[in-house]
Amino acid sequence: MKEHSRTWRPSIKTQGVLEPLLVRTLEASKYEVVIGARRRKAARLAELESVPVRVKPMTHAEAIEAQAVELSVVGKKFVC
Repeated sequence: MKEHSRTWRPSIKTQGVLEPLLVRTLEASKYEVVIGARRRKAARLAELESVPVRVKPMTHAEAIEAQAVELSVVGKKFVC
C-alpha cells in the first residue's frame, strides 16, 4: 500500500470522500473512473460502501484529455 493511501484512510473513514469521482458510462451498468481512482482506492481501503460520483457522457478521447488536465494540476500548489 502506498503512503498516501495510508494517510488518507483515517480522514476518508470519518469524513467520506468529499469530492466526487468523475466517471463515464461504458455500457449498461458499467462505468469507467476517469478522475478519482486514488480516492476510490482509499475509499475501498476505508471500507466505505459508496462514494459520490459524477457521471458524464464522454468519448475515449475526451476521457484521456480530462485525465491529462487532471495530471497537470495534481501536485501543484495554489496560493489564494
